Amino acid sequence: MSSSTPANYVHSPEFPENYGDFRLISSDRVVFSFPRFLLAHVSPVFKDMLEIGTEYPMGQQAELRLAENFTTLDQLLRLLDPTKRPLPIHIDTIEGLLESAQKYQVER
Repeated sequence: MSSSTPANYVHSPEFPENYGDFRLISSDRVVFSFPRFLLAHVSPVFKDMLEIGTEYPMGQQAELRLAENFTTLDQLLRLLDPTKRPLPIHIDTIEGLLESAQKYQVER
């Protein structure tokens, strides 16, 4: 874990540190490293957030804390990243996945 990540946070095994140039942090403190260009490409909401985002010091990744939990973000990001294999969708997780896709205006 990098020195810029608090000790009580963990990195996603599927989207580890430096996988992308932007950090999404779930409500249960899991850090997803994801490419900015891909977020902006698949979601007009993320695109707007990235365009008006805060500047970070050189060498520090920008980050965004989200209301979604690990399971929901993991499923959503696997669907958005063409190099990742999506997880099977279960009845107990589909509601959160659909809500987050609608919230961020993801059409894929």
